[in-house]
Amino acid sequence: MTSEGNRPVEEPIGGWSLFEQMKADFRSHRQLPVVQDGLRKVQTRVDHLMGTNRPVAACQRGCSFCCHLQVGVTAPEVFAVVDYARSHFSPTLLESVTERAEQNALAVRGLPAKAQAAKRRLCAFLEDGACLVYEARPVHCRRYHSLEVEPCRRAFEEHRAPETLPQGFVHLVTPIEYGFFASALKEASLDDTEYELQPATAIALRDPALPTKWMRGDASALSPATCPDDPPAKGAKSP
Repeated sequence: MTSEGNRPVEEPIGGWSLFEQMKADFRSHRQLPVVQDGLRKVQTRVDHLMGTNRPVAACQRGCSFCCHLQVGVTAPEVFAVVDYARSHFSPTLLESVTERAEQNALAVRGLPAKAQAAKRRLCAFLEDGACLVYEARPVHCRRYHSLEVEPCRRAFEEHRAPETLPQGFVHLVTPIEYGFFASALKEASLDDTEYELQPATAIALRDPALPTKWMRGDASALSPATCPDDPPAKGAKSP
């Protein structure tokens, strides 16, 4: 238990306990809201860990150098981002973001992480230096950070992914939480494939029935968005 001012704050459930809970829930209740609830718990856990990171990350609103990197996501994360966009964006903004996502997907199709970084295609959900889906952003976006801005700026200006970044201990811990979520999906015989955020959201934004099909075991529509076999460069958002 940590403290917020003088008020104690209970630490969010995480680790093996959360994995066992998600595995049981996903198996017994094969419904998307149950899966999304598990995802929210993982996101809450990661946000909590990031809040305990010392020294504090240099990331802040307007700092978007990392928003041109490859981001690995599970299908439920894609659906969470798309649901948020549909419920919070105007029709005009939603169509604009969808078109940007489609253009990004086309530009980086089949490219490994380093080549994607060289393209320097900013995330379709970035506008005026801020994330339009910040509350629903994927786990890797939540955990990716740097204690210094300069390495990120230099890598962006040189059209590459950062080779190394000064990061806190949460960089080692938070991938475990993400892994537990993917493992819980697999244990429940649900698709645990890691997709690329831009092409996956481009597909999902055009197909409102995709979440229903995915829950029924049909993830074929997302196959073009599968992350390349080449492992992402060290420092890319996908671990």
